[in-house]
Amino acid sequence: MNGFLLVSVLFAAPMAESEDASGHPGTQLVFRSNTEIVAVDLRLTLAGEPIEPRWRQEVMSLAEHLDRNGDGALSRGEAGFLPGAASVREWLGGQISPSRPATNPIDRFDLDQDGLLQPGEVLASYRSQGVSHVDLVWRKNLVVEAANAALISILDHDGDGRVNRADLKQAWQSCSPLDQNGDGVLEFQELFPGIHGTRTASYQRVGDDDSTVAPPSVGVILGARYAGSDAARVVSFELDPKPQAGRPKKTILAPRRSLVIQCRTAPGVLPTEFEKFERTARERFQVLDTDRDQVVTSTEADLPHKFDMPALLRAADLDGDERLSAEELECWLKVQRAIAESRVLVEMTANQKSLFHALDENDDLRLSQRELRSAVARLQDIGAVSGEFLEISRIADQWSVTMSRGRVTRLPGPHASSPRWIQAMDTNQDGDISADEFRGPPDLFNQLDRDGDGLLSPVEAK
Repeated sequence: MNGFLLVSVLFAAPMAESEDASGHPGTQLVFRSNTEIVAVDLRLTLAGEPIEPRWRQEVMSLAEHLDRNGDGALSRGEAGFLPGAASVREWLGGQISPSRPATNPIDRFDLDQDGLLQPGEVLASYRSQGVSHVDLVWRKNLVVEAANAALISILDHDGDGRVNRADLKQAWQSCSPLDQNGDGVLEFQELFPGIHGTRTASYQRVGDDDSTVAPPSVGVILGARYAGSDAARVVSFELDPKPQAGRPKKTILAPRRSLVIQCRTAPGVLPTEFEKFERTARERFQVLDTDRDQVVTSTEADLPHKFDMPALLRAADLDGDERLSAEELECWLKVQRAIAESRVLVEMTANQKSLFHALDENDDLRLSQRELRSAVARLQDIGAVSGEFLEISRIADQWSVTMSRGRVTRLPGPHASSPRWIQAMDTNQDGDISADEFRGPPDLFNQLDRDGDGLLSPVEAK
């Protein structure tokens, strides 16, 4: 057990407001080991602007869109068209299914009991259901012990059940015979063919109605600061960087080396999934509009098709005439996309005292030649080598934090910002160019390989 932390979207002392550079409440992740606590303040921007104010603005725009009589608040009928919390979450995951909540939000969130839902109450209604500018997901690696035992067996030359410095210096030679496809990197399944599934499929979202307590050793605080830790580490990420900027990664090592937190961005399904959904919705609308009057009736919407037009009609039919006009469709698509694009998915994975992840310096779920060749230095740096031997118990708790615009589609390569010719040569995308990958004459390779390790690093290649 690595400690605990309470997660809630309602805050009590001792916590003070934590704001980003724009003055808006930030998001703080709190990690705890047996010996220390590390707080990480996330400062997330999109197109150079903080994402949290954008979320607020889009929710306000949603309320304005539904406010048919223009009185600045939502009546019971208007509030009934608010997308349910489950739908808003699904949009970020690339599952676009418009639906209304089971009960009218005004019954639960009309805080001043005036029979109307004010814009601030709309924001509060989503927040109380765990929906804000971030969607937080927690996962746990369930196979750490099995993988550690298997990797120690691979590295342990004399079979005494322990790994010493000499074993670690030969890590690449010990593991390379397992490189089944010969690409020069060791995938998890190549090293551990009998161990399947590095992470659980179950998780808890912060603020869900059924639970406000996170699994052990991690906490998430929205809009407040945990006062019990040292000064928070500030991590700033642009969620939609220019292609030449690559995908940045930042590593946080706790002062006592009991925690290693890898933070990075990765490509997500947005906006691609919305473009596909919008195209399908418009195509289906045209097919169902048999009389070409730019309106789809409830009868037409019920015609069999894999696209759920009845659900879309119920969500977007603001005037309640059981007809979906082309204008209503376009308004709804615009609102739906704006809401989804004002949010970010933050996935936190607890890899615990994993030897594999301790060696996987770039957190790409593969071990490269360079990572294995530098095993002694890497493990010594995080305090896992004591004297002559590797001590698993001294490995820092490994955390991976990935931020993306919707569900992650792929993990970025280790040097996505390198020149294209370097990326083209690095066929296994391990961050180095081997002699086999190099397309020039051998003499030039040897000239560029200044440290003589048989690999060209991005610095040497430039």
